[in-house]
Order: sequence, then structure tokens, then C-alpha cells
Amino acid sequence: MEGTENKKTKLSFGDSLGQFSYSNGRKRKIETQDLKVEKVKHEEEQQEVSPPSLPSPKRSKNKGYAPPEKYAHLKPLKPLLKPGLRCVFIGFNPGTTTALKGHYYAHHSNAFWKMIYQSGCVDRKVTYEDDQNLPDEYRIGFTDLVERPTSGISELSVQEMNESVPSLEHRIATNGPHMICIIGKGIWETIYKTKNKRPLPKGFKLGYQENTEFGGCNNVFVLPSTSGLVAGIPQKEKIRLWNEVGNFLNTHFPLNQLYTETSTTN
Repeated sequence: MEGTENKKTKLSFGDSLGQFSYSNGRKRKIETQDLKVEKVKHEEEQQEVSPPSLPSPKRSKNKGYAPPEKYAHLKPLKPLLKPGLRCVFIGFNPGTTTALKGHYYAHHSNAFWKMIYQSGCVDRKVTYEDDQNLPDEYRIGFTDLVERPTSGISELSVQEMNESVPSLEHRIATNGPHMICIIGKGIWETIYKTKNKRPLPKGFKLGYQENTEFGGCNNVFVLPSTSGLVAGIPQKEKIRLWNEVGNFLNTHFPLNQLYTETSTTN
């Protein structure tokens, strides 16, 4: 008798391959599920120990027009002018820090006082606290296009900037400085457009302005703003322009010389 019970059933090659594929596929499926479970556990653990993500910082927006009453508690700076000054520096308007301290260019990031010394306009280091002494000590004065303080020029209206030009020109004409230095291209753009009824020419260059007059003064310089908020002009170029001012001032209007009439180099 044949031992049918003990006889092993032989599988065909196709059946064996199918069984192997099924077994392997089932094994891979189980492994994949295990990996997914581990991944979920890991993410849950990370959420428990990781600090909450902080919101991304928002970019500051330019401030719009601010009416005078917003800064009514701040006093305008008094123009530091008198007849016969060698040079008058003209700014846009007082910032809030400048107004609070009561001195020109008083913000810590403003490079004005560093540049006026390095250029040789003055022969000692000075700070904003020296501004009231400079008209007598160096015959250097200060004033602004717009007198009211704001935290930035964007808070001034175009109308009040334009309307401030005649008043500025009157202050210059009354005191008759021998040269003026405008600290900020935007100031000169306002002056030029108001007086000439057209925009500043595209080929405009900073520095000494040939054949130009303002308030009876024929020696006009236009320099970039010294505010720490203003960028775009290389420091090397700023130094070159300031050195041009210092050399011109000390060559044509030396401190030890007295002047009875407004001088001109044109």
C-alpha cells in the first residue's frame, strides 16, 4: 500500500512562485505599516518636546502723512543762523529724537557729526551738543527745510514741503551765508521743482552745483542724507563728497578771514 497520508504534495513552479510573491508582498506590507507607525510616533514625540514655532517677522511699512497735532508736544528746532556765516547746513526736518534733545542731527545713528569733523569743516570732534556753539566758534549754522518734527519725512505732505521753500530761502537771504550745504537730495529736489516748475534733471549729480543760486548764495552743495535710515550710496563716495565740502570751505572761506560781502566762486 502506498502511504498516501505521508506523501507530500508537490507544487508546480508557478504555484511556488505565486506563494513566494504573496509571502514577500505581505511581509513588505507589514514592514511598511510598521514604519508608518514609527514615523507617527516620532512626530508625536517631536511635537511634545519642540517649542512652538514663532511667527515670521513682518516687514515694517513706510509711515504715511502725520498731521501736526500728532507731534504737537515736540518743539521745532530754532534755526542757528546769523549774518556772515561761512556755511549753513540745511536738513529736511527734525526727527523725534532730535526734537526731544533739542539739537540738530541728535539721533545716535546719524553720521553728520562724524562727517563734519572727518571732512575738516571743523578741527575738533564735535557732537550734537555742540551745535549751538558752532555759529560763533566756526561760523557754521544750521536750519531745516520744514521746521515741524516728525519721525520720518514720509509723515510730511508734499504741499507743506513745497510751501516751506520760500521761508527757507528768506532765512538764507536774510543771513547771507557764503555757502550752503544741503544734506539730502530730496531737499534739493523740492527746492528745484518749486523754483523752476519742473523736476530735477535726470543727469543730476551730488556735490557742488555749478551756476546755481539759492537765497542769494551762489555756492551750493548737495550731499546725501546722513541719516542711518538712508542707504544706497557707498561710504567711499560719501567721504569724497564731504571732503569736497571741507576743502572748498577752508580754501575759499578760511576761518581766520573776515567777510563783509557775500562771496562767490562763479
